[in-house]
Amino acid sequence: MKRYEVTPLPGYNLVIGRWLWAMQQTRKRRLRLVKDLDQDLLDWEGPDGRENAIGTLLYHIAGVEMGWLWWELKGHSGMPPEIEEDFPSEAADPETGWLTRVRGIPLAEHVRRLERSREVFLAEVKSLSLSDWRTPRLDRSTEPTRPLRSGCCFTSSHTRLNTTSRSPRSRVGNQRAVELGLGVVVVTQVPAVFAETEVGRLV
Repeated sequence: MKRYEVTPLPGYNLVIGRWLWAMQQTRKRRLRLVKDLDQDLLDWEGPDGRENAIGTLLYHIAGVEMGWLWWELKGHSGMPPEIEEDFPSEAADPETGWLTRVRGIPLAEHVRRLERSREVFLAEVKSLSLSDWRTPRLDRSTEPTRPLRSGCCFTSSHTRLNTTSRSPRSRVGNQRAVELGLGVVVVTQVPAVFAETEVGRLV
């Protein structure tokens, strides 16, 4: 069994630093696993063409990271213009709720977007106190009255790849993403790390 030694990122509160460590470890693994994918595999949408392509999910991950930072953690009404430039497509189709299809984008562009989003995230989170990190926010995308612990919700739900299927019949295409290792949740391999505080409980 592989062991992980958790080293909180320097310059952050100890608790926040542990969560950020989990995010960093997962990001490193994800980039390592996609580094050799060709364009056909990045764009593949399953046997029926109704699954989320890996490229779509990589775009979504970067966008969600920035959305959580600016809307939830920072309390802004939107992202700064220079950040918006990285996301020319809407996150999801307003009619269906499905993720916007992102195809034909080279892997290098996806990687650059993920690297930029993480650089911005880490820089901005540095100013947050532990109290800020634990402050409940509303999950505006689902249940308007449900309070969520912002840091816990983001890091526990987005250290893994969102594999929501477009198709009610099959998740074959997304299973391929999981087979590539993109669905591994690093934080589940080190549960003792998060037992110290309430914010650390996985949801």
